[in-house]
Amino acid sequence: MGTTPTIHPGRHPTRNRTCPRRRGRTPAPTTTPTRHRGLVLVDAENLAGTAEPDPGRVRRDAALVRALAPVDDADQVIVACSHHAAPAVWWAWPRALRRARSGPDGADLALLDAVAALPPSATYDHLVIASGDGIFATLALDSRRRGIRVVVLARSESLSTRLARCAHRVILLDAPGSGTDPTAIDLAA
Repeated sequence: MGTTPTIHPGRHPTRNRTCPRRRGRTPAPTTTPTRHRGLVLVDAENLAGTAEPDPGRVRRDAALVRALAPVDDADQVIVACSHHAAPAVWWAWPRALRRARSGPDGADLALLDAVAALPPSATYDHLVIASGDGIFATLALDSRRRGIRVVVLARSESLSTRLARCAHRVILLDAPGSGTDPTAIDLAA
């Protein structure tokens, strides 16, 4: 939360003189509280564990990300996949910025390009990376050094050790059909 300047009851907040309409009432703060906003990067194919995920699997993964990670309506969500998976993926993420790029590491590179294209004024207090790919380790480490909390959601078999070491928190999503719940592992900050 942002700080509120000291305002004395009955005084005008900026001119420091008596304000008869406010006498005896608690003054309204002159600054607005800081809005916490996160950046959420989703590599849909990496979460699904396949280059051609079915729509049901993508919807389940989207629900898991929303339930397990600190994601809300104020967050900037960017989801990427190949052109082939785009129809299934984009229906599951209707309000996200959607990027498609095919080829080796296509979705990863599309997400990194989207982050690089964000305006310099865009500030975030947490970063959620829904992918286990090591290509995001540098972004996670840079964010962590700037004081941004980093959370990684990934399947245990696709999680890069380098990326896991750069995160404040790692949430492991078990393999499809394993019947076990996702496991959260808090790493030392």
